[in-house]
Amino acid sequence: MSRMRRRSYDRGMDKPCGCDQCRDLCETKPIPTPEVYYPLIRMLIEHIARNELAMLEGPDLQPLLVDGSMWPDDIIEHLFQCTKCKQHFGVSVDVYHGRGGRWRAI
Repeated sequence: MSRMRRRSYDRGMDKPCGCDQCRDLCETKPIPTPEVYYPLIRMLIEHIARNELAMLEGPDLQPLLVDGSMWPDDIIEHLFQCTKCKQHFGVSVDVYHGRGGRWRAI
C-alpha cells in the first residue's frame, strides 16, 4: 500500500471528531518506536472484536504480535473506520528506522 486513502473532504477544525463509540480514538498519538506499536495493535484488535472498528487497509494485525515474526514491510500502514459514524483513522509506523509513526483521525 503506497499511501493511506484520504477522505474526500477535510473534516476541518469546526467539525467534531467521531461519535460516542470512537471519540476516545480521535487524539493524535505519536508512535516513536515499534515497541509503542504493540499496545496499539492490542487495543485495535479489541475494538475490531467488539465491532467498533473495521480495518479497511493494511496487513492482518494478529501476526504482528507473534514473537520473532518478521514485519510485513519497513513501513506499516493501516486504515480503520468506525462502524457507527464512519470516521476514518490511520496508523503508520516505520519499523525499519524505528521512528516517525503516529495514530490519527483522518
